[in-house]
Amino acid sequence: MERDPHLVSKIGQAARAAFGKIFEEWNSQVDWPIKRTVEAQIAAASLGYKPLYWDPWGEAASGLIRSHLRAALPAATIIDASDAGLLVFRRDLVGPILDSDPAFYRPHGEDDLSAIRDLSRTGQNGELLGYGARSLDAQGAVQIRIFNDDAELFAFFASDPHLAEFHARERLLDIATCLNEDLSYSIGPAVSQA
Repeated sequence: MERDPHLVSKIGQAARAAFGKIFEEWNSQVDWPIKRTVEAQIAAASLGYKPLYWDPWGEAASGLIRSHLRAALPAATIIDASDAGLLVFRRDLVGPILDSDPAFYRPHGEDDLSAIRDLSRTGQNGELLGYGARSLDAQGAVQIRIFNDDAELFAFFASDPHLAEFHARERLLDIATCLNEDLSYSIGPAVSQA
């Protein structure tokens, strides 16, 4: 999907400002690649390039971030703060994933938000995050890392080996578009069950 760098940048800057109001030192250089990735993922999820952004920020922090960020996001974007963390998504993207396997995603007939919260609490939201595997330890999944020329890690996730190349490229584009920086990815060995 073609990304709009102007919109990505605008939402990424709004996310940076919101996080800067909530977390002391957010705009410092410490962990900068990971922080920029957060901004990129929020932009990607709110613009429909990625199904879901999730981070397990505390409920109070998530609520404050939501209140500072809501006005900067497109109207179709849902931003939720709960004990499951901060969630940013669009129903048109998460709905088909949730409906693809109701026994897994909606075992008790949960609505979209309840299902996403439950899956996020248990770490089974990888497909919703646009990673291609339900969790980091999914049997047979391969590890994907996104990094820059200095080998700074921007993202790490697991994907189905048949879909890994696609998801690696898409998540790289989410981040690279926001940062306006060249990034690379690697696809590593499969995860094995112990």
